[in-house]
Amino acid sequence: MEIVAAAGALKEGSAGAVLHGELERGYRSAVIFTFGGGNNEIQREIISWIGLGMPRVRR
Repeated sequence: MEIVAAAGALKEGSAGAVLHGELERGYRSAVIFTFGGGNNEIQREIISWIGLGMPRVRR
């Protein structure tokens, strides 16, 4: 999507649609998997605990 810019968001049948709209369809139907206690949350906890001296989060 970054390479083709706005043209990647055009649906099938639209003038200028990349790969006949396949890129847009794939992007829209992509499943985003997350899990509890994601990486960002864990990193924030480590920084606050070790870097800032805040109390450790209990789980």
